[in-house]
This record gives sequence, structure tokens and C-alpha cells, in this order.
Amino acid sequence: MPNTIPIILVEFTLSFVTAIKTEAVLSFLGLGIKDGVSWGLMLAEASSEIQAGYLNNFIAASSFMFVLVMAFNQFADALQEALDPQAGAR
Repeated sequence: MPNTIPIILVEFTLSFVTAIKTEAVLSFLGLGIKDGVSWGLMLAEASSEIQAGYLNNFIAASSFMFVLVMAFNQFADALQEALDPQAGAR
């Protein structure tokens, strides 16, 4: 059991990233959260403003979401490397 804890921690961080992306896609398509704060809702509202020439909201929302997802991916990689030192030697 102690040998599976690092694997479970890394899988949890990667599944958290998947949950963020899934929620954003569903909210963007109108199938997720209707009222509230969501990455998908922000991107959907900003994409409707693109035709009017306002790119700032879309660029800001998509870049912050990209940074969040990449941060969790980097965290998962660092966690895997810290908990499994043999994985970095391969």
C-alpha cells in the first residue's frame, strides 16, 4: 500500500486538470453551470465580444486558464519526480 501513494497523488492531480477542462468545455457549450463563475462562461461571453473587436477579455480568460492547467501539470510532474526518484533517471 505505501508504494501506491505516489501514483495515487499524481493521478489525482492529473484528474483535477481533466475536471477543470471538462467543466470549462461543458460551460462553454452551455451544458454546465448557468449562473456563477466558470472558465467556460467567461470564454463564451468573451467569444461573443470578439466580433465587436474586443479581444482582451478572450485573451485574458484563455491565458489564465492555460496557466492554471500548465501549473497543475508541472505540479504533477514535480510530484512524480519527487516521490519516484527512479522515474527521472530514465
